[in-house]
Amino acid sequence: DGNRIIRRGGKDRLDQLLDRNDAARWRTVYDEYNDEEVTLTKEEMQMIRRIRAGEFPHVEVDPHLPEDDWFTRDLQLHP
Repeated sequence: DGNRIIRRGGKDRLDQLLDRNDAARWRTVYDEYNDEEVTLTKEEMQMIRRIRAGEFPHVEVDPHLPEDDWFTRDLQLHP
């Protein structure tokens, strides 16, 4: 239609005060693209901590796997 997207206004002081007492407040982030507040899970928080520490986001990634040597300096003939 060409109408402007209506975004919700910011929180007033009473809502901010009530949010300060909420235990999940430190896990809540504002998504500007979708105009909503998202509460992060424990796994997402762990991924953020690992990224900030300079590690891989996923625990199951092993950056020190043995490398498979595909190339050799010896001449090999194909069958």
